[in-house]
Amino acid sequence: MDLKNDLSLDKCTVFDNFFGSVFTTDDGTTPELCSRVDSKQLYLDSVTFTPETVCSTLKKLKPTTSLGPVNIPNVLLKKCANALSVPLAHIFGTSFTNNTLPQCWKTADVQHVFKERCTNDPVIIDLHL
Repeated sequence: MDLKNDLSLDKCTVFDNFFGSVFTTDDGTTPELCSRVDSKQLYLDSVTFTPETVCSTLKKLKPTTSLGPVNIPNVLLKKCANALSVPLAHIFGTSFTNNTLPQCWKTADVQHVFKERCTNDPVIIDLHL
């Protein structure tokens, strides 16, 4: 192994040890939680997705948030809200009625967002891998 790979492995080991020390391991058990709702009301028997509601919701989207799984920017959804509201209301209604979701709605692309280091933080880590 060359020096660069050794340093990269060392950095990975440091991160692994740190994250392993601050996170817990899933033991597969579910904690007992008290119910906050009446057990007779655990389901929705009807939900209506009207084009007006969908249009209103689309117009409230923040244009600066990240793209969804189909890579459509919110600014485009906002500007096309009137035209998209009828077909989207139909898709949402059909999805709810059939108890199914499109596969792409079930996935997420989670990415770390860098935040500035606290000025009082004495730890400095060189991230040049």
